[in-house]
Amino acid sequence: MLDSELKIKRYVHGLRSVCIILIFVGSVEFFLTLIFSHHISELAYTIAMARCFVGSALYLTILYFANEKNYNWLLAALIILYLVTGFVYNFEYGLNTKNESAEILGIRLLDLNFVGVGVGCLLALQFGRFYVTLGAMIFFQSLLALTLYEIFQLDGLYFTLDPTKIASDPLAINKFSFVSYITAAAVIIFGTILLAWRNEKNIEDAANQERSTAVLGRYFSPEVREEIKKSSYSVVENDDSEQYVAVMFTDIVGFTKLSEGMGSKEVLGLLSQYQSKMVKTIFECGGSVDKFIGDAVMATFGTPISRGNDAQNALKCARQMQIEMREWEKERENNGEPKIEHRIGIHIGPCFVGNVGSAERVEFTVIGDTVNVASRVCDACKDLNAKVIITDEMKLRLSENIPSETIEGFEIRGRREKITLHKIDL
Repeated sequence: MLDSELKIKRYVHGLRSVCIILIFVGSVEFFLTLIFSHHISELAYTIAMARCFVGSALYLTILYFANEKNYNWLLAALIILYLVTGFVYNFEYGLNTKNESAEILGIRLLDLNFVGVGVGCLLALQFGRFYVTLGAMIFFQSLLALTLYEIFQLDGLYFTLDPTKIASDPLAINKFSFVSYITAAAVIIFGTILLAWRNEKNIEDAANQERSTAVLGRYFSPEVREEIKKSSYSVVENDDSEQYVAVMFTDIVGFTKLSEGMGSKEVLGLLSQYQSKMVKTIFECGGSVDKFIGDAVMATFGTPISRGNDAQNALKCARQMQIEMREWEKERENNGEPKIEHRIGIHIGPCFVGNVGSAERVEFTVIGDTVNVASRVCDACKDLNAKVIITDEMKLRLSENIPSETIEGFEIRGRREKITLHKIDL
């Protein structure tokens, strides 16, 4: 998943937060209009009730349908809806007064608008997106600037520190209060912009973290991922270390022949089905998917951290895989599709666990003789006519005494030392 997609998921939460606040404001205004309806004209009352009800309903609709796919469209719809409701509000307000706001309220309008600075900043900050918040801030503060301009057009307006004139003259502006308002507004606006910028950085960090978690999800089961999060282990930063690991290889019997009469899409579909079934089982048994090699799957048990019973988990996984394959075989038989079987080889031993690759591409994997032996053991299934083979080292570490056919002195290709293998029926 791209970082932009992960960030939009969080932007959607911001859009929903704005809708919730606007619905709350509309609800409060609805009840206040209902209570003080005798102070306004009948037409203004009707428009106000309709504006609050319809506006809240539309904001609720945006809240309900907001998702990553339609975020941009709904963001635009929200902005348009807000502007339209603001226009209706101004029209509605004009029905109740014949004069301009500045002429009615005088410098009291100044106090009301500076209070609105904080409200506008709070609403803009909810978007959780720096440039949208910045745009909303510019819009809200432009309205403040226009109101200030309107106030200062009043004839006879003047600044003073005389408390008597401030208390009695509606055109007297408290110089100290005005400077304090401007200072507080500047601090709130600057602080909101800074907070929005920091919030954007936090969203980027969160998106990176979610992407890392998604990468972990490709290789590790949910339980293993939780253990990685809770522990101090870092898949990215840890140096190579030697661990005892159970390594499993699986591959499809006669895959080359099976795929000869199939198209490329059919082959990919078959591999996808097989790999999905194997990965599901590996994760359920506490294992990790190391890599896919053609029709083969390499899994490890004990990476990146040991679960304490890694050999037994590997055997449990092999047993569950065989159940999955038998069920799949029945499905394919009912659909008239060719029979599919696979082989499993498991070995346990010391491996180097860590990151390999270059600065451009790093892969978390296991390396060592144990991996090579496990791969050869899986290949040996063909020579020994077996479906599942484990090594003697593997059997000795099991917590159950499983019946097996022992093959002693088996020669592994590319390895001088002969080993003991066990054919098991699962």
